[in-house]
Amino acid sequence: MTDTTELHGTVAIPDPEAGFTGVGSAFVVCGKDLSKDKVFPRAETVEVEWNGWTAESAVAMIGHTIAGEVDDGRYAIIEPRAVLEVSQSNAGLMARFVVDSLRLYEYRPPGHGRAAWMYRLLNLQMRSGDLFIQESRVGGSAGWHRDAIRFEYAGREWLLRDELHRGEDKELRDFRRQSAPILSGTLWTEQREGDVADDMDLLALQVCNLLSFATERSVRWMTRQQVDATGDVRGGLRPAIWCAPASEGGNGPIDTLSRENLAGFLATAGREMAADPEWWNRTLELHLQGVLSPIIDVRLTFFYVLLDRISRRVVTVKEPFQIAVDLKARLDDKAWRSEFSGVLGKLTDAWTDERTEALVGMIKGWNKEPSFTKRVKQAAIALGLAEPHGQLIKERNLLVHDGEVPEKMPAGIRHIGDFSRAVEALVTAMVLRMLGHDGDAYLPGAGREYLPLAPWPGNRPIPWSPQRP
Repeated sequence: MTDTTELHGTVAIPDPEAGFTGVGSAFVVCGKDLSKDKVFPRAETVEVEWNGWTAESAVAMIGHTIAGEVDDGRYAIIEPRAVLEVSQSNAGLMARFVVDSLRLYEYRPPGHGRAAWMYRLLNLQMRSGDLFIQESRVGGSAGWHRDAIRFEYAGREWLLRDELHRGEDKELRDFRRQSAPILSGTLWTEQREGDVADDMDLLALQVCNLLSFATERSVRWMTRQQVDATGDVRGGLRPAIWCAPASEGGNGPIDTLSRENLAGFLATAGREMAADPEWWNRTLELHLQGVLSPIIDVRLTFFYVLLDRISRRVVTVKEPFQIAVDLKARLDDKAWRSEFSGVLGKLTDAWTDERTEALVGMIKGWNKEPSFTKRVKQAAIALGLAEPHGQLIKERNLLVHDGEVPEKMPAGIRHIGDFSRAVEALVTAMVLRMLGHDGDAYLPGAGREYLPLAPWPGNRPIPWSPQRP
């Protein structure tokens, strides 16, 4: 039984001679299983009404595409293979073609009736999207799959598509086997009057940093193109960038299989990112460098830098003095300072006043703000996370200043690999909470499941905490 769908709306008909674009021309696709709920659509013919049709202009359509809007809200891209006839219809002239391929989208493709900024992405991989595409190709595959998501960022609607076909691109989709970056995704947003290319490039970078964090892969945009309303590319940019191979990373904290999960994360995290993009760009790029490094010492160094950076961002309320309220005045007392310097001078004749000043300054610092360990613990608690094990944090000085990794492990941690995963889990959980994520997340050292961060499941060990169920 043939299921005929009428597709009305914008129809782009490129005419090499007249430069014509048919707008509002009606067309009808004939085939089987073309409704939204069908998995294997089959398109056979398409009829397009336009008063300018001639045998020559119809033949000129071969090799071009017809872009339209379906009356049920989908968007269509049709590639004709051969002309069947040009005839008179009730509405005027009608050209009838054999369909070579038909793609039906639940979302608007870039340049489909609206100009767009389009970015081609490296190393993007989503296990599933929220929005579907249906495809029918003569001599090829027919299918239905979810390959795109829609989200809001910086006051704009963006669409993100995983371009690798799950059937035809099976080998490329196995990122573990790829020793180079893979061109695999497209990010686009509508072009508005007054848009500046450099500003758009920065927004695309910010989205890429959020995607890199969510998927734990180096997701970068490789090319930027401006696409007009008919789908033609009008200028572009391909900057020189560094991008890690697709095989590196991949165990990101955000579940990209569950519907609306990645889009929800991008929308929520995007509000925080947009408020201070410079700070977040640097923070997420440091996190990416840490998770992609195969060397434990390097990973830990990045994570300790992030713990310092994050805790200073979170713990903003000044506490009472750590040692004594009047300690600064007492340290500045000339009589006491002379006596203190004299005591230190008894240690060695080489002692100098400069060393005394440096030591006094260090004591003032201890009094002014909490220690690194205490500050990180306060930040974790403020973010709704379990208090981390102190030994996980205080080993920073050993690594950063002496280049040594700890030998004595905290309770419940067996070796340096577990130690590194525990610190990474803490850092990632803190970043997630700062970005407003309140859903489940995958964290190293917590098992192979996505777990809620707060409250943490009572029957599961917390990677960074001595608290055990």
